[in-house]
Amino acid sequence: MADESRATPAELTQKQKKFADYLIKLGRDRATEAAKLAGYSEKSARQSGYANMQKASVKAYIEERLKTAAEPRERAEAERKLVADGDEVLQFLTATMRGEVKDQFGLDAQLKDRLAAAKELQRIIDVTKKTDDGGSEGGTTLIIEPIYGAPEAEDDE
Repeated sequence: MADESRATPAELTQKQKKFADYLIKLGRDRATEAAKLAGYSEKSARQSGYANMQKASVKAYIEERLKTAAEPRERAEAERKLVADGDEVLQFLTATMRGEVKDQFGLDAQLKDRLAAAKELQRIIDVTKKTDDGGSEGGTTLIIEPIYGAPEAEDDE
């Protein structure tokens, strides 16, 4: 008989692999149910589930499956951290507007940067109000932003 402590996941039977996969889905405290779903008989499911959970090869297979399943989640979490969410943007704009953000030299943000942050916050608040109210205040607020580099309109008209 092979030394069970040196067994590898490749040495598992199909039934043991199914058991391990069901155990991962159901949770470690549901070994009997996982054994039944894997094809073990009703009578032996409890003992088979317990026995499989003691085998090093089954444990190694479960650990490997959990590790590979966690990698995509970890990558997705890391990618989410690369992109700011709405709350983070609002916090940054608010901190900039209040002068709490320093530049690369440790100096306070310039007044023009603080004003730009305040205008952007106001624009976001106006858009949010418009969507929250559904335009029920007698009409929709039209927000007109200047097009930089465009000639100014004359007041003659």
